[in-house]
Amino acid sequence: MSAVPPAQPVIRLGDIPVRIESIARGERGEHTQVHGAAAASGAPPAAAPAHGLAPGGAASTGGLGASVCALLFELAAMMERLAVTGEPGSIDLRSLPMSPPERLRLQALLGPGEVQATLDAGGLSTFAETRYAGLWWVEHRDHHGRLISELFDVSPIPQILASTLDEIGAAAAVLRASLSPPAPGDNGRGHA
Repeated sequence: MSAVPPAQPVIRLGDIPVRIESIARGERGEHTQVHGAAAASGAPPAAAPAHGLAPGGAASTGGLGASVCALLFELAAMMERLAVTGEPGSIDLRSLPMSPPERLRLQALLGPGEVQATLDAGGLSTFAETRYAGLWWVEHRDHHGRLISELFDVSPIPQILASTLDEIGAAAAVLRASLSPPAPGDNGRGHA
């Protein structure tokens, strides 16, 4: 199991509706602890680790299989690399041997984060931040709703959701043009 580098840069698709939802801080106490004082100090949370691993990295008897433990350690290493070098990465979940109970346990351990985004472009894609900043659980489905890709994305924000500077510049020009005064005799009816 290794990080899978993107084959080519992801290009954000224009004119695709994106909905971004946010969960308010404090609704999930453990999340607030990790991202609150502990995150500011750089120290790990004082509570027992949520990932099911005992201090020192030994697996607890929480039902984690060896492959899930290895995956969690790989994700932690990728997140550390991102924090130090800015290098994002991803892991294809569909390529990993994981039983349905292990998958459910993994979802419970990583938990929901503050942000979820959906992208509807020939099929629904969901981008769910886990309780760990920079770790996203991403699913891509075809137009029939079948899961076609599932991965962990380790990045500040999945690249497909970020606008490019060219897109922002073009959007600013369109907005600026829409603010121009109406032509004489138009009475403002020609503007949205």
